[in-house]
Amino acid sequence: MKSAPRWPLHPAPKEGEALSSWLNRVAACYQMDVHELLAHDLGHSQLDDLDTAPSLSLLTALCQRSGVELERLRSMSLAGCVPWLLD
Repeated sequence: MKSAPRWPLHPAPKEGEALSSWLNRVAACYQMDVHELLAHDLGHSQLDDLDTAPSLSLLTALCQRSGVELERLRSMSLAGCVPWLLD
């Protein structure tokens, strides 16, 4: 099975940026909102979990489409920050 092509436009995440914020910037590159980008291109319709606990399948798809490392994407959500929040 061939992996999905990389998005031609995918701005790099900013330091400390939330996943939802970055996805809004990516979607804006395509004149879409984040819901349209996720539903159309990734088959993901849940927006509630983006900054709390995004699924591994969504993070993997975003990694493939953007070239941003999986751990970097995970760290943009609360789930990725849990060890640091407990210190």
